[in-house]
Amino acid sequence: MAALDSPGRRPAAILPVVLAAAVYSLTALGRSIADADEGVYVHIAQQMLERGDWLTPYVNGVRSLDKPPLLYWLLALSYTAFGQNELAARLPTIAGVCGATWLVGRITALLAGPQAALAAGLAFAFSVGTVLFTLEVMHDVLLVFFLTLAMYFFLLADRAERPQPGPVLGLSAAVAGAFLAKGLLGLALPAGAIAAYAVIGRRLPPLRWRWLLAGGLLFAALALPWHIAMELSNPGFLRVHFYQEQILRFLGKREPVDYESVPLLVFWALVPVWSFPWSLFLARVHRFGREALLPACWAGWLLVFFSVSSRLEHYAFPLLPPLAVLAGI
Repeated sequence: MAALDSPGRRPAAILPVVLAAAVYSLTALGRSIADADEGVYVHIAQQMLERGDWLTPYVNGVRSLDKPPLLYWLLALSYTAFGQNELAARLPTIAGVCGATWLVGRITALLAGPQAALAAGLAFAFSVGTVLFTLEVMHDVLLVFFLTLAMYFFLLADRAERPQPGPVLGLSAAVAGAFLAKGLLGLALPAGAIAAYAVIGRRLPPLRWRWLLAGGLLFAALALPWHIAMELSNPGFLRVHFYQEQILRFLGKREPVDYESVPLLVFWALVPVWSFPWSLFLARVHRFGREALLPACWAGWLLVFFSVSSRLEHYAFPLLPPLAVLAGI
């Protein structure tokens, strides 16, 4: 960490973030809102401002109960600050990509040093998948950011010589952000990756129960108020939101079926395509050491998890940060 933060290393550390901010800002200019889902999401934010109701999402006057609110809140804030235009609609996506790029670099720096961090940041920001999956406004960009933030705080806790409360509270806040961005996925993805690392690596970070309790309370304070208020204002919301729109959708049993699942072998085959050209470096996986255990468990759990899901193409997007870390290493 000290090497990365030294004056000589600082420009290299932030170079991927600066390049990502420049490239993704330029590509957002002059591009209209064309995708159907993207149009729905930006319209919900517009309805929030028009109605003055930041609790219940609406589409053309009809309640929308399927997605968590974080993206809509950020879009509404961006519209308030910069006006209702295409660039303002894409600012949360640009911020999410830049934030995830920085976090990928920080994680890799802790694991393998500054040169690997520079490579990993570039590998995430400028892979085929990151470019394609961020062309439209969607919730997954926020999920990727908060999931990467959660793994960063977990790594800080794992590397600490003695128990510290900061990483535990940071991890809890990051998981709450992921929960508000993508619902139950925001819990399942970091929990599974951490559990896989604990089982395979046979270790857990030094922890104290009182900090775990404080982390749980912080998560509840950040993640639950909106859900409780929605159930009180819209009875039956929790069943629709969690059971129908998340659990049944994950299993591919939600009706109506308005999405098409990618065949399993195709889903797997596309993963190196989404991380191209940096996936070429993963051919040297046999040379990885213990520093690769966390990103390998992280990527492995996500691959297994989404393999048994309804497997939409963009479900591979959360795989790109850990694959970028491995490519950097």
